[in-house]
Formats: sequence, C-alpha cells, structure tokens
Amino acid sequence: MILVVLGLHYNKVLLAVHANKQFVSQVLGVTALHILTIELVLVCALEPEVIFVQVMQAKKQLLDKLHAEVADKEDLPLKRMLCEDDSTMKRREQCQTRVQLLRKAAEEISSVSF
Repeated sequence: MILVVLGLHYNKVLLAVHANKQFVSQVLGVTALHILTIELVLVCALEPEVIFVQVMQAKKQLLDKLHAEVADKEDLPLKRMLCEDDSTMKRREQCQTRVQLLRKAAEEISSVSF
C-alpha cells in the first residue's frame, strides 16, 4: 500500500518535472530567438555607423598628415610644386591665414563646455 502511494506520488513528480522541462525549453527557445533578432537588428543598424566613423577618422588623419607635409614646405618649393604665379600665391596665403583663424575659432568653440 505504501509503495503504491509512493508510486503514484512519484508519477506526479515525474509529470511535473517533464512539464517544467517543456516550459523551460519553450522559454529558452523564445528567449534565444528574441536575442538573435535583437542581435541582427543591432548588426544591421550599427555596422554602417561604425564603418562611417572609422572612415571619417581615417580621412581626418590623412588630411592632417597631408596638411603637415605641405605646411612644412617653404614658399618657394611649394610654389614650384604647385606651379603658381604670384597672384595665386598671394591668394593661397590669404586662404592659409583664414584657415588658421577658422581652426583657432573651432578649437575655442569646442573647448567651451555647455
């Protein structure tokens, strides 16, 4: 009699455990699909943004390097390299002065914290 009662109780426990395993399996399946969906959305959305930022940083570095190389040259070699006449050289010098002023202004603006 006690064995029969224990056997029935054991069967109920097995059924409960089996049902619990199915529930946990369903929850894990839904959760895994949800995580996969979020991952795909983030990859599709963020990857182009990351690439854009990397390209912009590389572009800035290349322009800074070019500017440093050209800025180190004196006027006469630069004039020869660019095949400039006197009026073009004066115009370039004016533009250089403006660019320097704009850079200083941009640095001052970026240094101000809001």
